[in-house]
Amino acid sequence: MSATPEAGPREALRSLGANLAALLRIRGELFSLELKEELRRQKELLWLATVSGLFLAAGFIAAAILVVVVFWDTYRIAAIASVTGAYLCIGGWALLRLRDRVSNGPAPFSGTIAELERDMDMIRGSE
Repeated sequence: MSATPEAGPREALRSLGANLAALLRIRGELFSLELKEELRRQKELLWLATVSGLFLAAGFIAAAILVVVVFWDTYRIAAIASVTGAYLCIGGWALLRLRDRVSNGPAPFSGTIAELERDMDMIRGSE
């Protein structure tokens, strides 16, 4: 007689449970890693957007004042209207670009979702 017991349903279930727990742990770690990466990326984007927005606004205001001062004696209304029109065009372009980025941006956690889909395909037996 052998000293090791035969593998029965209880051992098979125990092995399946251990494999499932390991799989969930690995997927949880992947999700955690992607979450940290996404948060870091979002913070960086927010910081860059804030700095660029402030300095671009300051530059545009300075340019607008310069244009109005240069043309104050001859074409003050045209200069003010031109600067205002330019600001509205740039603002509209930025708004359209922002809307496009939000609606067509990559899905967060796509790596985790892809791995979970592969896991489900493997469990179902279709590779």
